Order: sequence, then structure tokens, then C-alpha cells
Amino acid sequence: MSNTKSVARSCRRHFPLLIVLLTIVAAGASASPQTIDPFALKRPGWNSLLEQQDEIDSVIDRESQLLYPARYAREWAKAGIKGEVILIVWLNQDATVDRIEIERSSGYRELDESAEAAARQWRYRKILVDGKALDALRVPFDFRP
Repeated sequence: MSNTKSVARSCRRHFPLLIVLLTIVAAGASASPQTIDPFALKRPGWNSLLEQQDEIDSVIDRESQLLYPARYAREWAKAGIKGEVILIVWLNQDATVDRIEIERSSGYRELDESAEAAARQWRYRKILVDGKALDALRVPFDFRP
């Protein structure tokens, strides 16, 4: 019975991602970069750091997120290892990963490395802010059983 609950919980968790993925595929991915209003960005001085989750979701390729999720091992959950990791992902002009910084650590090396490994494998879309390619985005990871 617990296996059935686990499957149902997993389906509920991933169903919105599948809907978004299907919507993107049905709409056809645009080759031209999106433009985001720079006034929607929060931090002054970092003109092209995305912090809003809906803006972040528009930059990260959903299919690559599904293909390369952050690993959260069962033994970590059983050992009580949980937490949130916040990364700053710096992008090159062609929207490839330049470097990744851990803005806030979970306190567990395993979780920090798992988040970083996933973010490195994802694909990103080129976004223009004030006519320039996006420099960085803040990506949160929540590791909870």
C-alpha cells in the first residue's frame, strides 16, 4: 500500500512539470531570445540576476530538468539529511554555464554537490535584459523527504 502512495505522490509532484513540458512542445520552442522587463528584477546593481521563480522557470529548459534532477538518496533522507541549497548560476553569452556559486549551503556537502551537478547538466534559454544576455540566475533546491 505504501508503494501505491509513493507512486501517487510522485505523479502529483511531477504532473505540473509534464504539463509545462507538453505546453512548450505544443507551442514550439522559439529560437529567438525572450526579453524580460529589467524593472521586474529585484536586486539593484545586479541588473541581470533573476530571482523571481516564474522568471527562472522561463530560463531553465524544463526537459533537461526532468532528465537531470538533483539526486536525493534514500539513505540521506533516512539519516535526516535535508535542507535548502541556493545556487547562483552564471551564464555565458550563449546561455551555457560559466560557473556556479553556492549562495546558501544546506550544511550538507552531499546536497550542495547534488544541486550543483544538476544545475550544470541543465540547458538554459538565452534571455535578454536591457538588450544584453542574462548574466546569472538564483536557483533554489529544496531537499526534503
